[in-house]
Amino acid sequence: MVILLASSRPLDFLLQKLRSLINTQLTFNQWQTGRFNFCRLFLPDQKKVREQVATSVAAFIIEIIEKELLEDILYSQYDLEDTEQAQNLCLRAKRILEQGAQGLSQGYWRGQPLTLRIKEYLEESSYLNIDGFVQFRLPDYLLELEQAIEEAIDEYIMEKEYDEFVGVLRYFLEIQEPRIEKVHVVLSPGGGFQLYDGKNKSLEKEYLDGFMVDIGDNDLNYEDLLLSALITLAPRQVVLHGTDKGKAWGTVNTIKNVFGDRVTVCNGCSRCRRILRKF
Repeated sequence: MVILLASSRPLDFLLQKLRSLINTQLTFNQWQTGRFNFCRLFLPDQKKVREQVATSVAAFIIEIIEKELLEDILYSQYDLEDTEQAQNLCLRAKRILEQGAQGLSQGYWRGQPLTLRIKEYLEESSYLNIDGFVQFRLPDYLLELEQAIEEAIDEYIMEKEYDEFVGVLRYFLEIQEPRIEKVHVVLSPGGGFQLYDGKNKSLEKEYLDGFMVDIGDNDLNYEDLLLSALITLAPRQVVLHGTDKGKAWGTVNTIKNVFGDRVTVCNGCSRCRRILRKF
């Protein structure tokens, strides 16, 4: 069986992948004409070998060609001039693609659909122009890349807006005079919270008008209310309790980002366990 492969990219990775998959000695001729690289493979005429070639080409597309495809989508569809930002978005898109594949099933490789399409093609043809195959025979794959870029941009914008939000909160905290030395924040599994001073005195009546916020029962955003209260108090130390329960992760992360080294996390003191039983 003779298979001729061609691409505008160097084929070294593809040949290395083939060597790792094919048990028999790999015989091939390799040359370059114009901007294209060619490789003629001499292989046993076996179904398994044809599948190994298809797997190698799929890996070549994902590991070598895909980055350029993502960049092409990014520059052609979005107004970007910052090269570093473009690289960051491409890396995000790659991560999104990999995470999507991992979510399908354990051990799933997202090159499997490509392998199937390439194998079917090689059953009918002994010549494969890899670049042309990607552009004209893998529309679903190209759409998947476009969606990954779009998701990466949305993620980037959200992170940027979050960083700006944290920056504003930090500014207000810096200009605020501390009104209390220490605040204990007890987060409930249901999304509520309670505030206590260093002497275990409740601060809710004084600063929250007696509200106990639970995102399951109220339209109020408990995270916004908690952050507002903490900024108003501007404590020198914030002790977080119940951080490993329920819906607290996002809130804890924001408090840490705003208050920095003022924050300590309780690993499970008797007082916080006693308070949590009240929720």
